[in-house]
Amino acid sequence: MHSRTDTPTALIVAIIVLIVAFLVSQTGLFRPVRDLATTLLAPVQDQFSRLSRTVSDWIQGGRDMVALREENRDLRAQVDRLSVQLLQLEEANKEIEHLRALLNFTQTYPAYQFKGAEVVGYVVGSGASNLFPDLVLNVGARDGIRRNMPVVTERGLVGRVLDVYPNACRVLLIVDARSSVNAMIQRNRVTGLVEGRPGGKLVMTRIPHDSSVAEGDVVITSGLGGMFPKALIIGQVSKVIRDEVGLYQEAEVQPTVDFGSLERALVITNFTPTEVP
Repeated sequence: MHSRTDTPTALIVAIIVLIVAFLVSQTGLFRPVRDLATTLLAPVQDQFSRLSRTVSDWIQGGRDMVALREENRDLRAQVDRLSVQLLQLEEANKEIEHLRALLNFTQTYPAYQFKGAEVVGYVVGSGASNLFPDLVLNVGARDGIRRNMPVVTERGLVGRVLDVYPNACRVLLIVDARSSVNAMIQRNRVTGLVEGRPGGKLVMTRIPHDSSVAEGDVVITSGLGGMFPKALIIGQVSKVIRDEVGLYQEAEVQPTVDFGSLERALVITNFTPTEVP
């Protein structure tokens, strides 16, 4: 049981504590303790601040990464579109250059009339000796095309019309083993016969033994025999084959026309060739 003297004592103690607390706050007695706590907690606060900034930066970096990926995707799509447009422009330029070359060729031979045609396919020819396909053009009888009409490109002689259909024709190429063209050396007018050989090769035969023929000589049509007009380019001599005892020598001829990449051709429509069986 508490005595009556406990209440005054507790009151006195409380008053003393308040006085001391007031004096401490006014005199800064606890400042060293506060400063010590601040010093001890500073590294922790710094690490927490850095961690907070790192988390914030990571969140912002994630947002930037998403935006960057979307931007890269848009840029790739734009590059793809521009690449396609560039390819289309390059193809259009090649087409224009080819057409311009064909036009220049027709102007080189003003005496002839030409019908332009596109290559639409190849057909394997008949005969056991034939190893080269016939060319199919998208012009035919309705366009005035007739059998044996010469076919050329800006690079030279291609062949002659073999068969004619209403809207197409079939062309026998000069590199075909069934083909032969009366020809001559442009340099000295020495004549011979250019024949197709299996594998798409050309050989000029029946060159007189004592005639001059050399690698690099240009071979053109001679006009003899009436099958082709005169002075159409066939190719260049790539090799001379001499026979010391025979009456003739031969020459391998590299055609100027690239038969593996033909896309367009011209049919000479006002030349009347001699009919052959």
